[in-house]
Amino acid sequence: MRVVLPHGLFKGGSRHCEADLRPIRGRDEVLIAEVGGDLPSAARTTLLLSRCVIGIGGLATVDEDLIGSLTVGDREALLLQVRRMSIGDRMSCVLACPRCGERLDVDLFASELLAEPYKDVRERYAFRPQDGSGVLTFRLPTGADQAAVAAVALDDPGAAFTLMLERCLSAPDDRAETSGAGSVVGAASARELELRMRELDPQAETRLDMRCPACGEPWDVVFDTADYVFRELAVEAAELEQQVHVLALHYHWSEREILGLTHRKRRRYLELVAESVGGGRA
Repeated sequence: MRVVLPHGLFKGGSRHCEADLRPIRGRDEVLIAEVGGDLPSAARTTLLLSRCVIGIGGLATVDEDLIGSLTVGDREALLLQVRRMSIGDRMSCVLACPRCGERLDVDLFASELLAEPYKDVRERYAFRPQDGSGVLTFRLPTGADQAAVAAVALDDPGAAFTLMLERCLSAPDDRAETSGAGSVVGAASARELELRMRELDPQAETRLDMRCPACGEPWDVVFDTADYVFRELAVEAAELEQQVHVLALHYHWSEREILGLTHRKRRRYLELVAESVGGGRA
């Protein structure tokens, strides 16, 4: 499956906007369960995408470093696309009203959460804070940035935010000796820059506008695609040994062959086995 990245990757003097994907297979689910469970969300996302993204533009090699260099929005889009082709478009969620606690069953669709390709995309952007401190240049946050600040974010989200800006900012020419977002921009300007980054990479954060049918309370909630996908995979991994056992017993396939199946195909064979057993056929 070939998809278009909303932002694209600048590498080798070119912008690469297309990615070729394959669906999640059983062996990917095993790896995520055995290794990914101990990793922060950004690192797990990199691990999964480095296996399911098989090409980006004309680049020869797709590895974890390359996946980490993608913008947060591009990685979000790729996760949605991989989930869509592996499991399906519909994603069922349960949300709770923050006012009355009413539980809402909500169906989301990956295709509807995908942003259109961005216009006027650049590798770096100019930013002039309102405090008149001069023009700064910045790039959009990447998966590698998320991974770098993950440990700090657990204890101090504010420090993690500052560290993220430090990684994305370039000091103006007349302050080339300055380093660190805290020394280049103040708190107000940092907030301006954060909002500007969100405008330039809207796919990076999916916000859902909700209204409670019981009390009428409106609220918005961030849909965390990585959290949703990895929870799904964790549930599937817990059942994987039993699925392998059933398919091996019925079709006499090896574990290697079964784990090479896509999620959808494995599920379809399990349905056929259930129908066969339920119908009394051998």
